[in-house]
Amino acid sequence: MNVLDDILSQPHVLGNSSLLLTERLEGLSPEEKVAVIQAAQQSGLLEPLVSALQTQQDDFIQGAAASALTWLKPGPKIETLLELLAIPNWLVRWQILDILRQKASEQNEDFLLHRPQIQAVLHNLLTKPETDPEVLATIAHLLKNIGEQKNTPWVVPLLDDPDPEVRLAAVDALANFGDLRALPSLYQVEDGKGFWGKNVSKKAHEAIKAIKQRYPPEIQNIRFGKQVTTDKLVETPMSLFLSRVPTIYCVVTIANLQPYDRVVIQWKHEVQIITSQEQVVTQTTLDSTITMSSEKSPEYDWDDDELVRILIGETDTTKVYDKEKQVVVPLVFSLSLLHSTDNWQVGDYIVEVLIDNEWRGEGEFTIVDQVPVIGMHPCIAVDNDTDWQYRNRFLVDNDISCCVELQDAPVGLEVLGKIHHGSHGSLLASTTIQTSEEGDQTLVISWQRDNWPPGKHLMAITTETKNKGHCEFQVIPKVEIPYFLPSQSEQTKNIPNDSLVEITSVIPRKTKNDDKPSLLKNWGIAVKGRMMNILVLDSGFSTLFENLFIIPLTFLLKYFIYFFILFVFLGLILLGPAILIWMPVQNSQKNEPAFSESTEQTQSKNKETEIPYDP
Repeated sequence: MNVLDDILSQPHVLGNSSLLLTERLEGLSPEEKVAVIQAAQQSGLLEPLVSALQTQQDDFIQGAAASALTWLKPGPKIETLLELLAIPNWLVRWQILDILRQKASEQNEDFLLHRPQIQAVLHNLLTKPETDPEVLATIAHLLKNIGEQKNTPWVVPLLDDPDPEVRLAAVDALANFGDLRALPSLYQVEDGKGFWGKNVSKKAHEAIKAIKQRYPPEIQNIRFGKQVTTDKLVETPMSLFLSRVPTIYCVVTIANLQPYDRVVIQWKHEVQIITSQEQVVTQTTLDSTITMSSEKSPEYDWDDDELVRILIGETDTTKVYDKEKQVVVPLVFSLSLLHSTDNWQVGDYIVEVLIDNEWRGEGEFTIVDQVPVIGMHPCIAVDNDTDWQYRNRFLVDNDISCCVELQDAPVGLEVLGKIHHGSHGSLLASTTIQTSEEGDQTLVISWQRDNWPPGKHLMAITTETKNKGHCEFQVIPKVEIPYFLPSQSEQTKNIPNDSLVEITSVIPRKTKNDDKPSLLKNWGIAVKGRMMNILVLDSGFSTLFENLFIIPLTFLLKYFIYFFILFVFLGLILLGPAILIWMPVQNSQKNEPAFSESTEQTQSKNKETEIPYDP
């Protein structure tokens, strides 16, 4: 009978008047206010419940209204719920967050449109900071559904909460969207059991596995060299080595590497494993070797100040994790010869990299013991030493160079170049240079001397691997030009080149101390961008003699030939018709006497043969 009385005594709203219930909240006792809230819940009236949350200061009344609000479908709008989260009552925040969590699981269109605003409100709650474990756990559960990679720093501090339910909720959230920044805290999270018996450490292990699957270790590059800097970078990357190099360093730069990762490299030659080396990554290793990678270079890149603060510990929780600039760790391995007298076996070598027993990549290098000289060409610099012209003749004051073609040359290979006298073999000049790149290449060796002796000489090239090459060239004392016509292309004789050079124009020769040409200086010719004298004589002719006699005589000879050809041509044009008329007349005059004489002779013969008449 008492139960029936209680049921019958439940408040009922006549006419479903929402305004009536909202107005009656004022001036009622706490028990009556609770009755009004229950009536609004049963009738599905939203306004009285929201009014109770916003106007009532009693925690009990607010809690009753918030609990009743969770039963309404579809419930308040997202904007209203976000405003209610500002209420200091933890019970209200807990219930409102639970309503948002339910809406997040539905993933309706209205909720997705307000996702950024919800994330911003949750961030504000976490930075107050929020202390109630129920609220913190519900925030983590909500972020599990709507969180993104950039929200990782918001959730990581929850792993240190004393309540195991909060830690479990944080672990679940990080398993869904956390990135590599969560791994150090997940490795060290305190164990415990939640209300339903879930183990924190076990869930953390699952979260670590999920994060590593999303961000597996990536090998940025594998580089080999003979030396490594203090920053664990290869000083000069190489893929070709001489067989007697004492030590070969291998620097493996890996992104997304984490503590306790096991990195193994295997040195192989002709499919056989020479040796294996292993390094286990520690947090100390990561702290001391953090670098930044970019698309252009795997070296240090500290342009992004905010990202650097995140890496070194000054975490900015609003900073978005930049995947394109990943944290990378260089690990240094090396392989040395057992004895200084040993040599590497010639051939190709492969270095395979395994991380946690999974193949991640490989690098290759080659050992050579011969660097053949496959070609030699004496040459001279053109266009400020950026272009080289092959030639086998040089003037006595030229700088002599040689383009040496090498095959499979490593970086730093020493090449010795010598010039010997062609007659008695004495050494005229010697120089040594090193290659600055590797592979097939052309190396330019130059020799300088004030005055080379005329004659044929020998260039001899010797590489560090004892490979040799040689070629001959000639030094001449002068350039002979038989005749010279300005502003026209003329053939020349004995020009120091493999073929005749086109003379493009005549210009005054420049002096070393004067960039502007002077008309008082020696005349010169431009031969493929280089200045040369018109005449280089050993007999001591003066410049005055050259300018006053040789060049004027050349001009006179040229114009004499021109006028002679013109005279002959005009004569043929003007006298040709007269000659053609005069020649037939002359022939007719010569033929007339001959004709008369023959006629008379014929008549006389006829008279002599005539028979006389006899009557």
